[in-house]
Amino acid sequence: MSSSLLFDLQACINTNFVIEGYARRCSEHILSILASTGIALLDLDHDDPAASTIFDMEESAHKASTLIYTLLDQCSADTMPGKKLPEKISRLCALFSQASGWEVVPEVSPGIERALLSENVLMLSLVNLLAARVQLSPSAPIHIQFLLVRKGKDDFDSGLVSPDYRDGMAFGLRMQFPEVAWQTLSKALQGKAVWNRATSTAIDGLALLLKGVRSQQGGVSVHSLSKNEGAVIELFFPQIGIDESEISSEATSSRRIMPASKPGVLFIDDDPLVCAVTERILARKGFVVHTAESGAQGLDLYQSKKDDIAVAIIDLNMPDMNGEQVVQQMLKLGLLVPVVATSGADEQLDAAYLRQVGFCDIISKPYSAGDLADKINHVLQQAVH
Repeated sequence: MSSSLLFDLQACINTNFVIEGYARRCSEHILSILASTGIALLDLDHDDPAASTIFDMEESAHKASTLIYTLLDQCSADTMPGKKLPEKISRLCALFSQASGWEVVPEVSPGIERALLSENVLMLSLVNLLAARVQLSPSAPIHIQFLLVRKGKDDFDSGLVSPDYRDGMAFGLRMQFPEVAWQTLSKALQGKAVWNRATSTAIDGLALLLKGVRSQQGGVSVHSLSKNEGAVIELFFPQIGIDESEISSEATSSRRIMPASKPGVLFIDDDPLVCAVTERILARKGFVVHTAESGAQGLDLYQSKKDDIAVAIIDLNMPDMNGEQVVQQMLKLGLLVPVVATSGADEQLDAAYLRQVGFCDIISKPYSAGDLADKINHVLQQAVH
């Protein structure tokens, strides 16, 4: 049986994964540049010679961000989580079977349609598991189990799990490697997570697989099969809002439950570049983002999208209506969501005062995309408790 097409696909997926990670880090730096240039311009007159230079920097950053997002769109296929996951699994396994000539048999447990996992992460996981399996243990057919189980962080070795792993129900992939020692798999998983089309082998993809799983707050388990029959690799991705008793009841039912929607964020800032960059970055971190470039536009969005918004981020410095005035109007409309104040002027970020006027938290510019996402998640958790 030929495996060349499978290895070509692995090289393509892994190269894109490496490039995508680099592009995401660059996009966070660009967000900081855009915020910093906006702060610098506040302190300069329009006829100041330095203003022209800063405008040029802002324009260059905007062009760079456009190129990066084009690249990210090319790297990521369908990133809609939880959308027809069983059908995706069946389709991908059929494609792998057709391309490589290996019989790939998926075994899907009840309740899988409720799990959330993006297709690019599923592709990265499957292609690296299959390629390593073909290289290390060339026997057919290849069975892959997809299941929902309860899994805790303590079930993993420390080097194979994300520090942000959440105990509870998890979406899992399980594959056996006949006649392969578990130490071989564990060493490959914890190797250097790089990819070179010319020199990397199929098993080298396991290190990138671990990196991809950890980026989704997941973990990998490796252990021996009985009687020296080989080893098994299991990948686990934590899930939210899935109860174990409900999954058990679905084993005898054909009822389908749609996954929970992503948290909605209202982002108000008078700089269109900051709005554009923030919208794209937060969307890729799992949020539905509604942006407004003025206080008035933000209030209109809040009224029309009130049921879809879980948190609001509002810049304090806006010409038509500042952030404090926006919050006051939202309170008159019956404010039901937490609001975070943001500003590049630290003297404006008086936490005690801002809480008195309606804000629940603050974040200072410039901030990274990770900082902003962490702040939003923190605020949402506080709102629940």
